[in-house]
Amino acid sequence: MKAGRLPSTKDLRAFEATVRLGSIKAAAEHLSLSPSAVSRRIQSLEEELGRQLFARDVQGLTLTEAGSYYAAQLQSVFQALEQATHAVRTQSKQRLVVLAPSNVSHAIVAQLDSFNEALPDIELILHVFPGAPGSGPGIAQADIAIAWGNKDWEGWRSRMMSPRGHLVPMC
Repeated sequence: MKAGRLPSTKDLRAFEATVRLGSIKAAAEHLSLSPSAVSRRIQSLEEELGRQLFARDVQGLTLTEAGSYYAAQLQSVFQALEQATHAVRTQSKQRLVVLAPSNVSHAIVAQLDSFNEALPDIELILHVFPGAPGSGPGIAQADIAIAWGNKDWEGWRSRMMSPRGHLVPMC
């Protein structure tokens, strides 16, 4: 095997399932394969590694020293993969918290369908507040706050949305 090249994940999974379940037959049922397919995958893995992982005799399979070591390492790798996969599958949407005065909130609500269609993985949390910095509940937790004023608020990074005093909100 060339340095940096990993064995087939199908071969690794067949080996890991055989060790964990105690037999090729049980691993084959678990993986929805035939026992001969699982056996071929294990043999392919052994060829790839250049090491025998199982000692084979009339009583069945017994892990070799290399097989025991490899099985222990793969167990933690597969557990980590399962945890990562579960976390990604169940991960909640990203949240975008917006505070805006009622007239601006009304305009945002009118565009929610297109927002959700364009950005389905973002949950928009919209809070209505009077419009002056420091006047709304939860303003410190907001990602975006739309407020009235001259944009000179200490501690705030702000951007003028309309220089003429009227406002055209956009999502």
